[in-house]
Amino acid sequence: MKKIRVMQIINSLDIGGAERVAVNIAAHLDPDRFDSSLLTLERPGPFAAILEKRGIPFTSLCKKPGARPGVFLSIARHIRKNGIDIVTTHNYGALFYGSFGARLGGCSRLLHVDHNPQLSSKRRYPIPHKRLSSTAFKVIAVSGEVRANLIAQEGIAPERIDIIANGVDESLFDMPFDRHSLSARLGIPENRAVIGTGARLVYEKGLAHLLDAAGLIKKKRGDFVLVIVGDGPLMGELQKRAHDNGLNGQVVFTGARTDFHEIIRLFDIFVLPSVSEGLPLSLLEAMAAARAIVASQVGGIPEVITHGRTGLLVPPSSPAQLASAVELLMDDPGYRARCGQQARLTFAEKHSAQAMAASYARLYESVLGSGLNI
Repeated sequence: MKKIRVMQIINSLDIGGAERVAVNIAAHLDPDRFDSSLLTLERPGPFAAILEKRGIPFTSLCKKPGARPGVFLSIARHIRKNGIDIVTTHNYGALFYGSFGARLGGCSRLLHVDHNPQLSSKRRYPIPHKRLSSTAFKVIAVSGEVRANLIAQEGIAPERIDIIANGVDESLFDMPFDRHSLSARLGIPENRAVIGTGARLVYEKGLAHLLDAAGLIKKKRGDFVLVIVGDGPLMGELQKRAHDNGLNGQVVFTGARTDFHEIIRLFDIFVLPSVSEGLPLSLLEAMAAARAIVASQVGGIPEVITHGRTGLLVPPSSPAQLASAVELLMDDPGYRARCGQQARLTFAEKHSAQAMAASYARLYESVLGSGLNI
């Protein structure tokens, strides 16, 4: 039986949610049924090491900033050379170049994954997102809210949109690691509750509200440390906010890390204070690691977290309510453990990388079996 040759296109393999999704799809598609590969528009990034370790081929075009029409031809040549059957693009940049490149390369089966629930950020694009997504046979939304926004805000026909929830590799969270050594390297003091998060340091992640919440907790107690894993344009601003909230010595900014699957196991409580989301990978990683969770009630988060059972949900941009939820979990270790255990069970059933890859596999076989030329 001939294998289906699937190529994903993404901007880079830097540390980020969409990038982890692309890597997990490639790593978990059945190798007996699929030949899976990735193409990055820019330089690859840290996640390339995962692909190399698993023997998954990838190509990086090293595109320079700005519009580069030559990228269309590079993608087309790559498709023809490798006999690609299906192209899957992640987010707008990959869709922009991938849609034209696939056409030029003779691959008419294009699927597009939309990770972004925000219409406002799509309005700056030179070609409307709706127009480009119309070239795809299917648009894949990572959550119900993303799908609803695509229908209501962009007018994409409901029958053209499938929902496939993101997934992460649960085996990473069961591997042995040296807790004491990792804590020491990161400067996390012992005998304190560890409150932590992992996110790109941008406005949408709501980290300023988390620091304000930590400041409120600090006024009553000092038996905690806050760990923020990630990098981004707001690093300096957030460090200043930590200082302004009197949190000197109680906040650890780790910067970008590729070992978040280990760091998260140091957390007693995982917090995701986002003001806008699709379906964040860090949330699923917290579930896989059986952590107690406090998260904003936005985007796809309420589709995953059941309030009071697998975690606590709070309104976005509400430091006081965020602080109260965190303190509730700090004061009740038994409840923390129960929430974490339930989160892990829910994750294993619905949000593992294996479950996600199986959903993509079914869609790929359906698209190829339809015989449709888009």
